[in-house]
Amino acid sequence: MLLTLRMVLFYLGYLLSIVWFSTTGIVFFSFFPYRIRSRYILLWNRFIIFWAALICGVRVKVIGAENLPKGPYVALSKHQSQWETYFLQYFLSPVSIVLKRELLNLPFFGWGLRLANPIAIDRGNPKQALKQTLDKGCKHLANNISVLIFPEGTRTKPGQDSKYAPAVPILQWLPGYRLYR
Repeated sequence: MLLTLRMVLFYLGYLLSIVWFSTTGIVFFSFFPYRIRSRYILLWNRFIIFWAALICGVRVKVIGAENLPKGPYVALSKHQSQWETYFLQYFLSPVSIVLKRELLNLPFFGWGLRLANPIAIDRGNPKQALKQTLDKGCKHLANNISVLIFPEGTRTKPGQDSKYAPAVPILQWLPGYRLYR
């Protein structure tokens, strides 16, 4: 019963905060440069991280942050839940996330997500998606904005082996690309 109550409370805060941050972001911040818009939208990510800790008891410990490059870089992450998208977008900021373009059409969530200037790709057209990722990714890197990619292309269960998108080996041609493990 307590678990159900916590879940309902978490999702209530989650939904209300999406509506709030998306609406206020569009109304007040859509005309500002990327750095200002993204900082505002990242407040939502911070809120979700805080809300998950407060309501659900989620705790995060980052190990190895000192190994991240100082300049912009391409980050690859396993995609196992919604959690890493919120956390990594905040933690690696400034970062542009590569995502399926359908997410941008979701009411409120997608509208706010547009303000963060993601690289929205059409997964139905892999060749075009790769070209977009490379073109826009290089532009972001040149503007000191890192790029976050989930190489499986979709969520996988924790611990499950997955196939990576065929474009991942192409990433080596991005300027400044280095593989960190």
